[in-house]
Amino acid sequence: MPFLDASMSDGLEQPDPHHYLEKFMAIFDLMRALVTLIYMALKRYNIILSLLVASMVVSKNSDEILCIGPPRSI
Repeated sequence: MPFLDASMSDGLEQPDPHHYLEKFMAIFDLMRALVTLIYMALKRYNIILSLLVASMVVSKNSDEILCIGPPRSI
């Protein structure tokens, strides 16, 4: 049949297994870069992070630690 070219595929060929490996490695590289970026940001802003944790602890125990406003009657 002259209208069928040898370069045309019938759709039954298997995908290249290296294609999936390349996709996985690209996603893995993106995730590794994201984790590295978060780690570096936390390392750089360690003071801010520790102040945030301290403020959360203070707000959790605000009755015992903070004395803002007039004293309460017993």
